[in-house]
Amino acid sequence: MTEALQGTAGPLLPGAVEDAPPVTIGRTTDATLARVSRWTAGRPVGDRRRRRFGSGRMLGPLLLVFVWWLLSALGVLDPDLFPGPAEVVREGAHLIGTGQFHAALLASFRRVAVGMSIGVSTGVSLAVLAGLFSLGRNLFDSNMQIIKAVPTFSIAPLLIIWMGIGEGPKFLLIAISTSVPVYVGVYGAIRNMDPRLLDMARTLELRRSTLIRQIVLPGTTPEFLVGLRLSFASAWLALIFAEQVNAREGLAKLMNDGRNSFQIDLMLFVVVVYAILGLASYGFVRMLERRLLVWKQ
Repeated sequence: MTEALQGTAGPLLPGAVEDAPPVTIGRTTDATLARVSRWTAGRPVGDRRRRRFGSGRMLGPLLLVFVWWLLSALGVLDPDLFPGPAEVVREGAHLIGTGQFHAALLASFRRVAVGMSIGVSTGVSLAVLAGLFSLGRNLFDSNMQIIKAVPTFSIAPLLIIWMGIGEGPKFLLIAISTSVPVYVGVYGAIRNMDPRLLDMARTLELRRSTLIRQIVLPGTTPEFLVGLRLSFASAWLALIFAEQVNAREGLAKLMNDGRNSFQIDLMLFVVVVYAILGLASYGFVRMLERRLLVWKQ
């Protein structure tokens, strides 16, 4: 019986890969293992493929820095108006040595962390209420669409009048900017969720809290991460406007100091720091995707 089962499979089905190794049913032979090894050799899988993909994403920024250095070395860029990378790095080293950069970075990071915590949690909560309950949809969805349509930075003067020039307006401006992308993503995911999952929850008589915790939130994770990625970009953009108002410390304060003293190398250094923070935020979200969306690997 075993001998009857041995041998290769039948003719290839339509759409099958012609150079794939033949499938052997029954005892695995050394020849079969050799063919499979040749078939899989050189094909990066798992973590190796992700590492190559992640390192490849740095080619674009590195190429941009190289072009910047090359144009500066060739004299195409005016050093007084567009300093080269060496001058920018030198100015950054000076700021790090004096301690100004550490204080500014910590102040800006704290504002982004507090603002995003408020904004993301509010956006997810409102999206769940609006997506699952008709009353929540009537109360919150239209208001969130209005907030999405109104430029967030246009209400900054009003926040200053209402809340003063302390940290409150800065936190609120970042929170409003980061709540909308998360809300849109999670709300759309809930509304487009497979109705059979909700029917199953009703059949099992699951409580609302269990439904949200075990079905709704896991099912909306991909869209939530997309919204989180956009929220990070909105947070760093809102931070620039927020720190324009009586900020004694922060990256935007360094930018203003460079503008007032016409230190373009200082201004470019702050721009580079913003770019690095944006890439770090993107990498953080990518790490969350690898941890939370294992089924997509």
